Amino acid sequence: MENLQENNTKIIYDDRFHVWEGISYPRVTHILDVAFPKDQYFYEWLKEKGQEAEQIKTDAARSGTAVHTGIYKLLTGETLHGDWYKEREWDNLCIFVDWWKETKPEILKLETPVFHEKLKVTGTFDALLKINGKHVLVDWKTSKTMQQHFHLQTAFYATAWEGMGHGTVHKTAVLRLGTKHKSGWEWTERKRAEIKTDFELFRAVKKIFDAKVGDKFAPKNKEVPMELKI
Repeated sequence: MENLQENNTKIIYDDRFHVWEGISYPRVTHILDVAFPKDQYFYEWLKEKGQEAEQIKTDAARSGTAVHTGIYKLLTGETLHGDWYKEREWDNLCIFVDWWKETKPEILKLETPVFHEKLKVTGTFDALLKINGKHVLVDWKTSKTMQQHFHLQTAFYATAWEGMGHGTVHKTAVLRLGTKHKSGWEWTERKRAEIKTDFELFRAVKKIFDAKVGDKFAPKNKEVPMELKI
């Protein structure tokens, strides 16, 4: 996240945090990344890729951001062009359009920040949609596998949203794009009882995060110049 200043500099904000009412709080995604246990397949992958692993993760994150931004643009009325994106990104956007046309959801909210007062955690959910009469909080994913912590993430969003007094979320869901399914996508839902269980597990992960990080966790924002000369 960046912010232009009057003195021709910009502040690059630490994206592990989100500022809520003037105070920086950790994002749900960072908490899960730090404290949710990795499975054996992650460590096998890490061992296999070695020094390439960090670059692969960085490239995947950038590609995922490009797809998320593209989806937001589509849902707010913009037209996308294929030459703006890498091949896999464009494939995922095409798959999303297919899913959208087949599902025909109604948009209630897009890219909406939430805050959990008790846990002091923030996050921004991708969409709240009305599907078959139900309010469904959805997160778009471009990962190669479905991971358990995705449901903890959406459970946090739903619980925080309801706690802020915005009404009931009937279901949460993850739409994973670019899968090996015939449709090219995977849709995974969680109902009310499952959301409650997922959130309780997130609370446990937050305790682990607090124990690992302690009071030393603080934003590392930096101010950089917009021009350089010697």
